[in-house]
Amino acid sequence: MTRDSRLAPCNARVHLKGTPSMEQSIAVDGRSALVGVPVVDLLETPDGPRARQLVFGADVLHLETHKGWHFVQQLWDGYVGYVPETMMGQATLRFDTPAPTHFVARPATHAYSKPDIKSQQRAWLPLCSGIFVERSTDEFHQTADGFIPHNALRPLDATLKVPVDVAQMFLHVPYLWGGNSAQGIDCSGLVQMAYRACGIAIAGDSDLQRADGRPIHGAYQRGDLIFWPGHVAMMMDDTRLIHATAASMSVIIEDLATVQHRIKSRYDHDILTARRISADGAHL
Repeated sequence: MTRDSRLAPCNARVHLKGTPSMEQSIAVDGRSALVGVPVVDLLETPDGPRARQLVFGADVLHLETHKGWHFVQQLWDGYVGYVPETMMGQATLRFDTPAPTHFVARPATHAYSKPDIKSQQRAWLPLCSGIFVERSTDEFHQTADGFIPHNALRPLDATLKVPVDVAQMFLHVPYLWGGNSAQGIDCSGLVQMAYRACGIAIAGDSDLQRADGRPIHGAYQRGDLIFWPGHVAMMMDDTRLIHATAASMSVIIEDLATVQHRIKSRYDHDILTARRISADGAHL
C-alpha cells in the first residue's frame, strides 16, 4: 500500500479498513457520498493548503467528520483530504442520494430554475460534474438542482474522445494552483480533467502523472505529455503545446521551443520525460 500522504486514507484518528494506519487510529469502512457544491477545495489539513479540487457529483468515501471538517477520499483518483462541512450555506457532501447518470461535457454550464434560459440560474456546474437526470426533453434535462441545457450533458458512458480537444476548452482560464475547473486550473489539473472527461483516470499531480502511459522515443504527437520538474504540458502537435502556466497566469498555447528556453533560462530545468497515454481507460 502507498504511504504517499496524498493517497493514504488515514489520519491520527481514523483509517480505512485494510490500509496502513497511524498508531491508535480507528479502522472504518467509510461511507459513500457525493460532492454537493460546484467546486470545493480538497485541503491537505483542516484550514491548510489546497491539494486539489473536487467538483459537483464527485464520488467520495467519507471517513470522518471532526470539528467541522469532513475527511474524504475521492474514489476516482484516490486523493484524500479535508473539506468543510458547509460552504456558502450549503452542505459540501450529500449522502444517500442517487448516483449520477450524466456528466457535464462542457467547460461549465448552468442549472436553471425553469426549463427556460431566461429563468434564474440556480447553480454553476463545471466540466465532469456528475448529474442525476430525472427526465429529459430535447431542450433540457430535469434534475433536483434545476434544469440543465440538453447539449451540456452526456451519459456517463458517452465520454469525450480526445483529451487535447478538452484541454483547448480551457484556453485563457486563469491559473490556480491545485485548481480543477474553469474558475481556475493548474498544469496537472488541466491534464487530469482533460483525461477525466474522456473517461481515463490519471493522477492529479505532475510527479504522479509521470508514471502513467509509456515513454516516447521519437517525434511528439498530438496529446503527448511533456514533463519538467513540477510542470506538465500537452502537445498540440509536434512543435506546439497547451498548458496552464504561471508565466501567463492562464492556459495558453505556445511553441515547445519557447517554453523550453524559458524554463531552462529561469530554472535551469530540462525536459524530464515525455509520456503517451492509451486512448482507452475506465469510465467516469
